[in-house]
Amino acid sequence: MTIRVGLIGANGHTRGPTTTEARWGGRVHGAVFSTLPECELVAVCTTRRETAEIAAQNLGAKRAFVDYREMIEWDDIDLVSVAVRVDLHHPMVLAAIDAGKHVYCEWPLAVNTIEAAEILDRAQKTGIHHAVGLQSHGSPGILYLRDLIAQGDIGRILMVNMIFFWNAARVGRHAYVPYVLSAEGGGNALSILGGHSINALTKIFGDLNVLSADVDTLIPEETLADTKETLKITSHDSVNIIGRFVSGAMLTAGVSWITDPKLGWRMYAYGTEGCLEATSDGMMQMSPITIRRGSAGTDSFEPIAIPDKYYWTPEFDLGTKQFNVGQIVRRFVQGIEQGRAVSPNFEDALALHQLVEKIELSSLEHRQS
Repeated sequence: MTIRVGLIGANGHTRGPTTTEARWGGRVHGAVFSTLPECELVAVCTTRRETAEIAAQNLGAKRAFVDYREMIEWDDIDLVSVAVRVDLHHPMVLAAIDAGKHVYCEWPLAVNTIEAAEILDRAQKTGIHHAVGLQSHGSPGILYLRDLIAQGDIGRILMVNMIFFWNAARVGRHAYVPYVLSAEGGGNALSILGGHSINALTKIFGDLNVLSADVDTLIPEETLADTKETLKITSHDSVNIIGRFVSGAMLTAGVSWITDPKLGWRMYAYGTEGCLEATSDGMMQMSPITIRRGSAGTDSFEPIAIPDKYYWTPEFDLGTKQFNVGQIVRRFVQGIEQGRAVSPNFEDALALHQLVEKIELSSLEHRQS
């Protein structure tokens, strides 16, 4: 069985004057769906005929569209992949669901919990299969950490500390991404960096109860790298969380994308019998995770090799942006073929949206008190 895919957001234009790198949809979704043998990328869609035809040629798709509604209605498509800015996800995903197509949508699923809940409800009523781009679900390192914790590798978990410090807001953004600067755009340090990293924590350690959070915009203006236009910023750029997992383990976490130089992702889990350290110098949801174990009573950490069974997509090299997405897509297609739901899906996305909302509300209550 081959799943025929239509990709919304296959733009191959440059991100700015200093790079020729295609944007996420064409670079990652396009590469994954055109490479995995169980998929066939048959159509692409961008907002301009020129870019759509270039993307179709580069990715080997049969047809190029400029109207996503027209592409979605095409009978030769089984699955629609949505890789555009967050505030466009809701109408596009609903249109695909209403057309009876399976859907893979990037995270965040929507700009808020209300939209995410509507998407999940519609998907469940129509019975389509759905997946969301929470890439840590395909990360060998995150999956192995989950199993180590479940097996009691370091005993009962006492506390977890995580930081995810990135410099995305300090190295210069471009005019095509203003949605990350606005509170209404759905893309900010909490929803994107926080969403991916907090989702990884809940996958490893279980559900999280947020006790206290502080969310803020510490740099309120930004000058775009290409147009030199200075814009007011209303989206969050920094987050601090103190909480507890349902298991009772304590959590302290800090996330920001205004930290330059960037430090990357660091996580320490202390248990009654030692500590697990997990690190990534890149964006943790799309980069390799290095794991080390520290045994109780010692002052040293030893590296842990991740078993081969956590790598099931040899078509892509570990460390490429396509790898974790390819891992998720392979399992997603298997779920479609076998008629069963797989994670990460829209239900997981709604739960994460609700958790992000709780963090925002906690911060608001903290500032009003």
